[in-house]
Order: sequence, then C-alpha cells, then structure tokens
Amino acid sequence: MLRYVPIVGRMDFRDYLRLVITFIILITEPIFRFFVRLLPDICTRKSKDDQKFSMKSSTADFIESCGFKCSDHFVTTKDGYILGIHRITNQVQSNTGGSVEGSLPPVLLWHGFLMSSEVWVCSPDPKMSLALTLSKAGYDVWLGNTRGNKYSAKHIKLKQSQSRFWDFSFDQVALDDVPSTVDYILKTTNHSSLTYIGFSQGTAQAFAGLSFSQELNQKINLFVALAPVTKPIGLENQGFNALVKTSPDIIYLLFGRKCLMSVILFWQKIVPPAIWAAMIEYAIYFIFNWDSKHLLYKENNFRHLYSYSSVKCVVHWFQIISSQRFQVC
Repeated sequence: MLRYVPIVGRMDFRDYLRLVITFIILITEPIFRFFVRLLPDICTRKSKDDQKFSMKSSTADFIESCGFKCSDHFVTTKDGYILGIHRITNQVQSNTGGSVEGSLPPVLLWHGFLMSSEVWVCSPDPKMSLALTLSKAGYDVWLGNTRGNKYSAKHIKLKQSQSRFWDFSFDQVALDDVPSTVDYILKTTNHSSLTYIGFSQGTAQAFAGLSFSQELNQKINLFVALAPVTKPIGLENQGFNALVKTSPDIIYLLFGRKCLMSVILFWQKIVPPAIWAAMIEYAIYFIFNWDSKHLLYKENNFRHLYSYSSVKCVVHWFQIISSQRFQVC
C-alpha cells in the first residue's frame, strides 16, 4: 500500500536519509553562517587563476581585461523590471575608422538558469569565450541578463525584499524580458533583426517566446540553441527526483517564495577556491550525474557560475519535469 502514497512510494531508505540530511542542513545553515561571520576572512589562499582575476568581479571587468570595450545598457520591461545588458566592442575594429554603431550584425547571447552574463566571458583564456570570439569575428555582441540576477536586480516600484519582486517564472522572461531586450538592441543598432544564441534556460525562454509571438519571430533571423532544454526527464538522484514531483507548497516551504538560495554567494566568498570548485563539481555529479572533468579553469569559472533567480522558476521547471509538458506555469 505504501507505493500508492505520494513521495513515499518513490523513495527507499537512502532517499529518506538524504532528505533528512537536506532538512538538517537547511535548518542549521543560518546558525552556522552567523558564527562564521564572526570569524576573520579565511579565504586567503587563492589559485593562480583566481589571483590573476581576483580584481575582476563583473562582466565588464572580464571583457575589458581581454582588450575589448564594454558598455552597460538598461532595458525596462513592460512590468517594470530593469534589466542590465552588456555590449562588446572590438577595439581593433573601432580603431580602424568608420562607425561601428549600427554597422555590424547584432548577436544576443543569453545565459542559463541561475546564471548571469559572466558565464560567457569569465574564462582566463579569451579564445574559450564565444562572446569574445564573435566580437573579434565582426559581430556586434550583446549579453542579456534575466530578471532577478545580479545585473537585473531592480524594479521601478518593487524592492528585492518584497515577495512580489520574485513572483515570476520563466514565462515572464520569455514573454517580456526577451522581447524587450531584442527591441532595445534593434532600436539602438538600427537593425531589423538579430541572431539569438541561448544556453539551457536561455533556449527554453526563446522557444517559448517564439511560439507565442509572430512579431518576435520576425526580429530573430537565426536562433542557436546550446544545450537546448524543454522537457527534462528528471534528476539523476532519486531523492531529489522525488522532491521534483511533490507539491509546490513543499518547495516553497523549503526555500521560501523569494530568491533561491541567496546564501550561496556568502559561502562562495568564504570557502577557498579549490574547495569551492570541488563542492560544485560533486553537487553537479550528485544531482545530475554530469561529468565535468574536461572543464578547464574550474577554480575561477565556478566562482562566476551562480546568480540569483526566483524559487517560482524552480517550481515551474519541476512542473514541466513532472508533467513532461513544456507549458506555462
């Protein structure tokens, strides 16, 4: 009979143990964090990569350190979110004479879930950056940022401390953030269309936006989907996978209704880079069974992997995984 009970029928003893440990961590973490704040900075030893890039903490810093120019722009969505986006200019092209503004084909790159524009440019090797490679090849490169992350954390009326600020799934990203950003870029560059390159959720929001808007289809001349996602089959870890299929109320009980795991950035500053990279690598393998052994510069790159998003976005993805339907929240 237990197999007919929600959650219980999908879990064995090890899954229960993992969930209990998760609850314990969630309960004790704020207490532990309080005492850690009282200690002196323990993150004093950095890797060679991290030493080289220790003063570079923003997308603009990384871009300019590689010999390119970066300008910050701001897009206001219809529902009042202020999105920070970045434009890359190749200094070699801008110094050859003529106007770069409006003369190069625009390309918009959009990051994945719980990320920011930094993931496109934070590698110590510029040749490993798609954004910088495209700029060098003669494209007008723009980097988008989803509402709620570190570059898009403002609203014309709401504050981050308010629950209403975080009341969005990637429906709003697809139907408002992407079209508003595309319109801004086309108006600024005086072009009629652009190329869109998305990664992970950056592809899902484009699939959704394009399926709803014929007008957006006319403004995107090419859509490149990197690691495309619409209907994930679930998580590799069965304990977490059982949590995916539970009620959204359980997710809100665990993580609240605002920002998802905002404490990550605190621990990222405290934990030494090598240990932090090992923790991220293990978490990725434990939850998704993804092997990252071929990734380079982990100690530097993993420190720029995470940025804020809403808990509601997680609930939306869990809804899609559970129903196996790519649908609105």
